[in-house]
Amino acid sequence: LVAIGGGAANRVWMQIIADVMGQSFMIRTSPGAPYGDAALAAVGTGFVERSDVLDWVPEGERVDPDPANHETYTRLYRVYRDLYPSAVDALHTLAQFGRE
Repeated sequence: LVAIGGGAANRVWMQIIADVMGQSFMIRTSPGAPYGDAALAAVGTGFVERSDVLDWVPEGERVDPDPANHETYTRLYRVYRDLYPSAVDALHTLAQFGRE
């Protein structure tokens, strides 16, 4: 997995994502959307293979999940899944406050 873009600049956010997913990934920095547009065009026209595009962006830091955090997020997600069906109507009602 590879993280690119604005969110990838936030190390804490990247750690949370790795912990939630339970997956390691690389952070890559890129010049931004125009660079991505050029990469898509290069692949779309057959100028380069899709797998070669990531070679254009230098590798950055590797982020590994913390197993204890992953277990905590997994347990909390199970609680969320169990609670959501009974709370969905109340949540939609609360979302309307301030819009009336």
